[in-house]
Amino acid sequence: MNKLLYKLLKENILRYSLLLIILLFLIGNAFAQSDQELKNSYIYGKQLIAEGKYNPAKEVFYKLTQTLPNNIYEKHAYYFYALASYQTGDKKIARTYLQKLVDGLPSFSQIDEAKYLLSAILAESGEHKQAIEILNMIKQNSFKEDIINQKKISATLPKSAYSSKICQKNTIYRE
Repeated sequence: MNKLLYKLLKENILRYSLLLIILLFLIGNAFAQSDQELKNSYIYGKQLIAEGKYNPAKEVFYKLTQTLPNNIYEKHAYYFYALASYQTGDKKIARTYLQKLVDGLPSFSQIDEAKYLLSAILAESGEHKQAIEILNMIKQNSFKEDIINQKKISATLPKSAYSSKICQKNTIYRE
């Protein structure tokens, strides 16, 4: 009796093990496809930004800002969503997402670009002291000359002057 029970258990364990392996394989493939879809969306969104199609880019990057398993583009999506929002005039959303990056993800590889854009939004809204505080947090040398110039003229620079500077300075989508 014990031998028969042992044999049945062994067969069932083998069946369930095989089913588990197949299930894990299928789940792995689903995530691989999902990773590819995320990558395609990210590339497409960057292309839209480069072409100046900011409204459709906002839609693409908003979806990528959602916390999803294996979403390696979430941090970048925050920045691009903010940039596209800024370019479409929705500076409140841009400021919110940039602030989330600056406060919550200080180790983000392009954090200085996020700070630069956030400082422009602050300066445009008349918050010059906060804009300069953010500019002072930027460590990247490529921004230093521009920062010095902005500090000198931040109180008198017309709002429209920032928009062109942001596009010129933005290197994140050229990677």
